[in-house]
Amino acid sequence: MREPMLQLLPVLALLGGCGTVLCGSANPDCFVDTGFDSSVRPAGGGLIFYAGEAQTSGGHFISGHFGYDFTDASGNSLCTALSQWTEGGGAVAGDCPDCEWSFNLSLANGEAIGDRCDEFEVTGAEWDGFTASWGFASTYEYETNGTIFTLDTVLLYYSRESGWFPLAYNYGSRIYNTGNASDFAFHRYYSYLYYYP
Repeated sequence: MREPMLQLLPVLALLGGCGTVLCGSANPDCFVDTGFDSSVRPAGGGLIFYAGEAQTSGGHFISGHFGYDFTDASGNSLCTALSQWTEGGGAVAGDCPDCEWSFNLSLANGEAIGDRCDEFEVTGAEWDGFTASWGFASTYEYETNGTIFTLDTVLLYYSRESGWFPLAYNYGSRIYNTGNASDFAFHRYYSYLYYYP
């Protein structure tokens, strides 16, 4: 059992201009007035999710994608930026706890699809060239502050600093991932953004 970490993967730094402001804990523009003092104020609030899917068979990785899904506040997709997952060669980093599969996967051939991709300055290639160890567990338990949480349909990621930890998962009535070890899709909240019409 491991305590989950919230410092995940590369920081999304691709929304610097064109009327888009990425708001997360590291962006001071979201906490001061100066970013929104002009007469032009953001009209739309959107959400950014880690998103993708993976297919496996007989202990082999078949295909998959990983990237971002940008949605409006109602969950309607504005832009998806996904790169193709392929086996990256080399050994998986350590034993993945409770995993039904784990692979060393590389990302390439990214593509951005959606009406807002150009405005958000998303090319789809943001993850191209990234290789890491990933795993899938039908159920996964971790302990934090003396409480054990049971997650299901879990995508795990291996970090050199933290080891294996859950990146995307279902918990209780919060259902974001679907499928099983041979074919599953995931969706995990990352941050939010403002955009202009």
